[in-house]
Amino acid sequence: MNTLALIRLTLLERAPRIFALIGFALLFIASGVVARIIGGGEHVDLGQFYLTGGAPLVSALMLMGWLISRFPLIATLVLVAGVFSRDRALGYARLYGVRPVSLAKLYALRFGVLLTSAFVLSAMLLPLFDLTLLGEWTGASVFVVIACYVVVYGGMVAILSLFTRHEAWIA
Repeated sequence: MNTLALIRLTLLERAPRIFALIGFALLFIASGVVARIIGGGEHVDLGQFYLTGGAPLVSALMLMGWLISRFPLIATLVLVAGVFSRDRALGYARLYGVRPVSLAKLYALRFGVLLTSAFVLSAMLLPLFDLTLLGEWTGASVFVVIACYVVVYGGMVAILSLFTRHEAWIA
């Protein structure tokens, strides 16, 4: 089994989802820039937001902060969904099974590539968003939170993918 070729194929297969997540991340960064402009100063000031748009604008900022903290979860669900069930439904699992390769190694590599992709996308977005909105980095603990989301939800989706095609919705 050529590892680099399998990694390349896995990323090419998930490229539309990866580009959609990148677009979603760019939307967050753009909204952070707009919030920084409205908030003014070195960091976003909730008082300035309240003076500008009242409680609805402050609520929108809080909702955006809550949603961006769930980006690792979203990225994991989007990338890992169908890791086993899609191959089984399209007949690829049978094709893989007749080749002289270990199915466990094949799927472990694909699963690892998808989890790593979700982690890297999230690890680029969250600190950049913090720098944009707060003006400073909140620290390395953000990577621990990202890793926890990716590992827990990635494992849950992978296990559910063995049994159903609707694993992301169940997770």
